Amino acid sequence: MNVVVFCGSAMGKDPAYESVARELGAWIGSAGHTLVYGGSNTGLMAVVARATMGVGGGVVGVETSTFVARGVASQRLSRLEVVDTMAQRKHRMMELGDAFVALPGGVGTLDEVTDVACGARVGDPAAMGKPCVMLSVDGYWDPLRQMMRRVVESGFLPDDNPGAAPGSSGELVRFADSVAQVAEMLGGR
Repeated sequence: MNVVVFCGSAMGKDPAYESVARELGAWIGSAGHTLVYGGSNTGLMAVVARATMGVGGGVVGVETSTFVARGVASQRLSRLEVVDTMAQRKHRMMELGDAFVALPGGVGTLDEVTDVACGARVGDPAAMGKPCVMLSVDGYWDPLRQMMRRVVESGFLPDDNPGAAPGSSGELVRFADSVAQVAEMLGGR
């Protein structure tokens, strides 16, 4: 399975972010999955990639030509795909992915996750039926979890959403509090 990980190109302030990124990368590689990510050699992105490679897992990076020119792209990957724009980068990662996991990150991470959820909702084959899990390290994604509940409760997203992944109880985005929960949610995939 190709597991797309969206996360920050910075480390964040909580040391738990780095620890969980390392744990997630090790799980991806140890479980025989391939990591697909934004291709950066900085922040949590680099941590999850190094952890996956550290246990012998495959890593595919998708990076923009601008970031490659700036020297931000990791060069020690199984494969690096270079695209022109951030929109192409995001869409290519969606095409490559079988499942999506979001670690803590900033507006780029939010953009990626909401694009996956929107794509699943409207029937984009790159997102449709693929699980999307927010790994809420130390409660990082809890405000988004509350907002998603409010979206459903307010009638802007039906409970029987056709874009939901199997077993997701109609949710476009699921939430986990540990790598073990992510593994369970993606089990058998």
